[in-house]
Amino acid sequence: MSSIPLPKHVESSISTHQQRKWQQTAVPITHSSLPIDFLITDCPDKNHIDEFSHLLLSHQVSDVLRICDPSAYDASLLSVAGIKVHELYFEDGTPPTAQVVNAFRSILNQKAKLLSTSSTLDKKISSSSLTSTKPVLAIHCVSGIGRAPVLVCCALIDYGMDPSDAVAYVRKYRRGAINKSQLAWILDRHKGFKPSLGRLQQKFSLDAFKNIFSKKSNCSL
Repeated sequence: MSSIPLPKHVESSISTHQQRKWQQTAVPITHSSLPIDFLITDCPDKNHIDEFSHLLLSHQVSDVLRICDPSAYDASLLSVAGIKVHELYFEDGTPPTAQVVNAFRSILNQKAKLLSTSSTLDKKISSSSLTSTKPVLAIHCVSGIGRAPVLVCCALIDYGMDPSDAVAYVRKYRRGAINKSQLAWILDRHKGFKPSLGRLQQKFSLDAFKNIFSKKSNCSL
């Protein structure tokens, strides 16, 4: 039995409602230490991917990190809009596996390198007429309060933020984010999340440089 098509004004009303819903629940996460910006969202309804893609494009999203089941929606529908979908699935309510964390870091490193290259080219062309902006990555699980915020915390910690501060920072924008087991994993440096060694070395080197510079300044007074 075929379904009766909805009147155009009803379809338009539904589309507008979906756009408003995602606009209200989509949360940008930005920080000066990060080479990219995040947009945490809910999982889109497979019947309203067009509206979801409009939301992503309005935030200049280049890539989507999908943490929920790939069957949630057809990723090729976002590809049509020029948005690449990366699969980073892990079980709901749990912390990410080492494999997922490594894949996540790889994506961030690629984006950071592209930003660095773009910034260098911009400076060569014109230091005043062009400005480089950070890439924006959308990230979602199902409800956007568990798995997606956990990975955003991982990025903040990798780039120098204290774990407890990272959780507080994400929760400031995404209320109710991260459950107890995920929080315990983030805060446990021995059995839980281990920050990127390269990032830690960079941070310690920068701190050491600041200390040396500070001592020289004090001696010259």
